[in-house]
Amino acid sequence: MPFSRLIYRLADPVADFRIDVPLVVLGSRGALGHPFRLDTGCGITVVSERIARAFGLPNGGRLMRSPHLLIGSGRVVPARFRFPSDPTTGAPGREVASEWLVIPVTYEYARLGFRDVHPHFTVTTDDTFMHFTER
Repeated sequence: MPFSRLIYRLADPVADFRIDVPLVVLGSRGALGHPFRLDTGCGITVVSERIARAFGLPNGGRLMRSPHLLIGSGRVVPARFRFPSDPTTGAPGREVASEWLVIPVTYEYARLGFRDVHPHFTVTTDDTFMHFTER
């Protein structure tokens, strides 16, 4: 399903824009919705331990170390999720299987990596919205 998201303009010169994408995560605790911030520079979707537990994502996983992670490392786990529903018909959004990085931070953190968007959607923008059109 195609969908559009409002582009929030921020006063912060480092983070000028923000796009929130509500995903439905399909974990062991059922289908739970949560807003993710789109991170076009992120090669993998990243969530905090707190959010991973709330979704019922698997414990364990493959260790990933990276100098680009401020905390140094995290664990990679399988994840399934759905993109937003069709705003007109309410039909469920596209379901995707992926791998996410779970990081050990105490605060809630959920960033949708562009690699989970690009294979499924063409992304365009105008002055107010980011538009996601299925490939």
